[in-house]
Amino acid sequence: MTAWSEKIDSLANTLKSLYNDIKLDSINGDKNKLIKDQQQFYFLQKSYYEYKQNITQKAQQNDEEMTTGVINQLKEHMKTYAQKEGYDLIISNTQLQNVGYVTEQMDVTKQVLDYANNKYEGE
Repeated sequence: MTAWSEKIDSLANTLKSLYNDIKLDSINGDKNKLIKDQQQFYFLQKSYYEYKQNITQKAQQNDEEMTTGVINQLKEHMKTYAQKEGYDLIISNTQLQNVGYVTEQMDVTKQVLDYANNKYEGE
């Protein structure tokens, strides 16, 4: 993230500098340099926004991967703890799910899905 942020800052500073050059070109009446600087500015501006958007997507993806890794580790710890202490069910309070661990004997997910599908099909 630090490297990405530094690259974004560098591009932003380059754009600011080029924008100042464009203002000076306009004041000095140097039309050829003005056109050249404007073209370069628009190209860099487009690159800046695309890079920033890509970085935002990558950061979100990295965050999701890290979160998934932590959740998976926590699930393994809950499973180990439950088996060690003799628990059949551990309830958790997360946005993703509310059951942290359940033994196969207590897991009725398949039966409930079969029942719901049968009801949906009119049986």
